[in-house]
Amino acid sequence: MPLSLDLRILSNVYHRTQDAYENAVTTLFKSLDRAEAHVAKNASPYYFGSNITEADIRLYTTIVRFDAVYHQHFKCNLREIRSGYPALHKWVRELYWNVPAFHDTTQFEHIKKHYTTSHKQINPLGIVPLGPVPDILPLDEEVAAVKK
Repeated sequence: MPLSLDLRILSNVYHRTQDAYENAVTTLFKSLDRAEAHVAKNASPYYFGSNITEADIRLYTTIVRFDAVYHQHFKCNLREIRSGYPALHKWVRELYWNVPAFHDTTQFEHIKKHYTTSHKQINPLGIVPLGPVPDILPLDEEVAAVKK
């Protein structure tokens, strides 16, 4: 599952027709919906239980970059993780804030700059977005759309 999300996002870069783009984006969001459902029903802190696995690492790299880059840069914009996927949003924040290896190796400014300056066919001027602000919410905060 996590690898297929990576590949679906990256495939959006190369679509040259509206139909191909729409097919890729709807397929991507179906995969996100499945990951959301899995994490929502799982009482464990990690994707497959009480230990971090390769699935957590692969999915983390996709989810932590999603709102900052994939949403705007690759036009994967049906929903954001922080407002459209509450279980995935909580899962990624738990990893980021509670597992030093994730926090210490996630550099949001580098992520945004790399993607937005390396795909000239998507962003010919290399403009790096400022948001989202903050890059990742604290554990005890939610966006207004999710608060109940």
